[in-house]
Amino acid sequence: MKMKDKYEGCLTGLAVGDSLGMPAELMSRNEIKKVYGRITGMVDARDGLNAGLGKGRYTDDTQMTIALAEAIIQAGYVEQYTVADKFMELDGRLIGGGMGCMQGIGNMKRGVPWDRAGSSSAGNGTAMRTAPVALFYHGDTGRIVRAARVHSIMTHADDRAVEAAVITSLAVDYLLDGRQPAGLIDHLLPFAANGEIKDELVKTGGLVGSGRDEIDALDEFNISGYSVGTVGASLYLFLKHADSYRDTVLAAANMGGDSDTIAAIGGAFSGAYNGKGGIPGEWVKSLQDAERITGLADALYDMSLDPYKPVPDVLDYGLKAIFVGYNPGLDSARKGHFYGSNTNRFWRLLYEGGILPEPLTYEDDWRMTEYGYGLTDIVKSCTREAKEITGDMYETGRERLLKVLNQYRPGIICYNGKGIYQKLMDLGKIDYGKQDTHAVPGITDYVVPSTSGRTGIKWDVRLGYFKELGSLL
Repeated sequence: MKMKDKYEGCLTGLAVGDSLGMPAELMSRNEIKKVYGRITGMVDARDGLNAGLGKGRYTDDTQMTIALAEAIIQAGYVEQYTVADKFMELDGRLIGGGMGCMQGIGNMKRGVPWDRAGSSSAGNGTAMRTAPVALFYHGDTGRIVRAARVHSIMTHADDRAVEAAVITSLAVDYLLDGRQPAGLIDHLLPFAANGEIKDELVKTGGLVGSGRDEIDALDEFNISGYSVGTVGASLYLFLKHADSYRDTVLAAANMGGDSDTIAAIGGAFSGAYNGKGGIPGEWVKSLQDAERITGLADALYDMSLDPYKPVPDVLDYGLKAIFVGYNPGLDSARKGHFYGSNTNRFWRLLYEGGILPEPLTYEDDWRMTEYGYGLTDIVKSCTREAKEITGDMYETGRERLLKVLNQYRPGIICYNGKGIYQKLMDLGKIDYGKQDTHAVPGITDYVVPSTSGRTGIKWDVRLGYFKELGSLL
């Protein structure tokens, strides 16, 4: 099966599942039987939460998935401010939106920073929309985990909700490769840091292999919109019907509870595994925005093939310093970590300059916040040389950098190289060290010699400025 068919299957499968479950959202099994008998295809919503919506219409699950996919395509990666903007565009427009998502979006609209806006909800609003993360970063577990967290905390601060999105993303990533569904639970368990999520995965695996009646087994899951139960039920139904998209989503649509979300996530799993060809054609034809969704999947597939992706920021509040680079080189972009080239001296200089108490490598970049430091770039896109950076790329990056610096307000902003600071501040000749100018009022700017192996600056000179920086910190 061609991988593009799996990408289309994943997003289309999610939207079709959402549309199939939409008429029965939050109804009980008995209410579903009374109103619909049994849902066997796309039908109008005749009762309940979504009464009046026509067949093939999707809800907040697909709306937020589309928003996330469009943000990734626009920015070239899971860029926090672009994702937040796309989510805020949905304010007042979510169909059947959960309180967690609506509260988080409302907080951002009121000016709360994206990483502090999340509600205390443990709902499934993050897991339902996270599939585009797995599609874009397919095969890169580390970046999948970090990106799933970025979009999750915008609306849900609860660890269970965030981890539900991580587990869902990793399940999609696994299934895209056509690996055996029977091994999926064992694959996911090492990533389950939350005890409730881990217990749910163990329970789900046991129920799949127990031979227990499906309806009876579904009673073991909390399907009220709770993230833990939703992930468990979605995995259970997919694993019970791994070779049949139809059976997976119809079982979800008729099970009661948050049927559209469970059908959406189960549909994403099945679509990633079975491809778009496994989804009944008449359902796809009835789906709202079917061509648009396919187009998003195709774009994410094309982008996933590029091994050189932007490196995720390492940021937090209350930092002593944020180190600013120009843009990631090929090695860093391929590895997904800052200063990943073997010839770059950044990590050695931090240690020998007394800034870090232990030697770290690029693989440890995410640990920088433990010591009070952050990492970012002006331009997030990878290029072979700085001269390939266009004016538009730079201006977009400059605007973003100033957002980052104003949001996190470290004690010192350290620029890795003169050229970075000269262009940012539109200055002529400058010296290394502490600057008299300020990119952000009230924050000290410091410039160190470039740590790149391509520069001819002597080691002692570079180390001297890092030691001076360390004394200021």
